[in-house]
Amino acid sequence: MKRQKIYVLDDDPHMRDGLDALLSPEFEVHCFDTATPFLAALENGGYADCILLDLRLPEIDGFQVLSALKKSGNTTPIVFMSGDAEKADVIEAWRGGAADFVFKPFSADEIRNSIDTLLQCVASNAGGANSNLPITPREAQVLLLLGQGLHQHEIGKRLGLSLRTVKMYRSFLKDKLGLNSLVEVARFYDRHRPAIAMKAGVAK
Repeated sequence: MKRQKIYVLDDDPHMRDGLDALLSPEFEVHCFDTATPFLAALENGGYADCILLDLRLPEIDGFQVLSALKKSGNTTPIVFMSGDAEKADVIEAWRGGAADFVFKPFSADEIRNSIDTLLQCVASNAGGANSNLPITPREAQVLLLLGQGLHQHEIGKRLGLSLRTVKMYRSFLKDKLGLNSLVEVARFYDRHRPAIAMKAGVAK
């Protein structure tokens, strides 16, 4: 069976080596240290099932890479990575089309869960499943667990996320869906449970 392909763009050699070692047993991993060879590989017929993209890059940063991919019509799911991003950076990445955002340093479980979630959602959409909720797959996973009554630190443990990351997703759910209280979360969850599950990639 052909292995799915992951492109990693990060100027930190330790990060590239670590991700390569972590992901290579399951995926075909290609690492790049700058944007120029990364974009050239895609322009010359290369493809990936998922892209791990560092926000802070020399010469051409992650946002510029995202813009270039969007202009070229590339729809590969992108996971942004950063150790110093602010909320505004995450919002800009999301508006630009990024599928997920992870904060460095992240755990092996966190980055693997992010990739697995995205690939599952891509497979579901290819099979005809869809959800019109204006949230990302990871936000849907957090919303599912909030709706089930889990606390934020419990959600972090369940999904392999840091508490900071869970709080970020909770903030975005508030902004996107107007869910300001746990009561509103519970009501929204009850009304839209199938659509949330579908978006999260866990629909039966």
